[in-house]
Amino acid sequence: MTTTYLELRQKIARAIQDPDNETFSDDTLKDVVSSVWADIGRVAPEQFTEDITPIADQLSYDLRADVFTDPNPDVELRNVEIWDTDASPNVPVFWVTPKKAHYADLAHSQAGWEVWNGTLYLPNRVVAGIDVDAQVIRVWGYSPWAMVVEDSDQLPFPHSYEEALVVGANVGILRRLTSNRALFTAWQTRSNNTDVSMASLMNDLEAAKDEWRRLQRAIQVAREGV
Repeated sequence: MTTTYLELRQKIARAIQDPDNETFSDDTLKDVVSSVWADIGRVAPEQFTEDITPIADQLSYDLRADVFTDPNPDVELRNVEIWDTDASPNVPVFWVTPKKAHYADLAHSQAGWEVWNGTLYLPNRVVAGIDVDAQVIRVWGYSPWAMVVEDSDQLPFPHSYEEALVVGANVGILRRLTSNRALFTAWQTRSNNTDVSMASLMNDLEAAKDEWRRLQRAIQVAREGV
């Protein structure tokens, strides 16, 4: 069963021994989740494919425009191809060469496709060869995971990523507690953790950091062709 955004925060609250949010507010947990979510996206990005509808004479296209409001600079592409969608099944028409693979190692915009700050740029010669009425620009790549917003939103990734996210959030909270004596004292009192010493909490932090590093290695996605 998929975990919701609310259930994720509740898991984190229990992991940091603050199940009733007596010390760390729900907004604080949201900030922590957002930070670790970005880390997950860098270590284990979403692997996606997207069909972009070409427009006559247009050289640039924002990637994952249906997911992100603005171009996301962390989106990376592996392949760019032109496909005939009138054919059944669809068939590839031609593969677009990336700029970095140009035989003469040219660096200008006409050497091949390039992603810059979340936007795909195509050479004029490629755009001129696209039939906008029958073909699409099909891309494959790696993208940050779209952040959930509503409490009922379900997490978009596998359980192993969720496990890593909870541990990463735990590391973030433990760092706050061990670096702020006043916050630690408040957490002891408000969340009924008077039996936990600063020394034991620092040990917990080191163990959590080791587990966080292990889980990041376990879920890491090897990027091909980027």
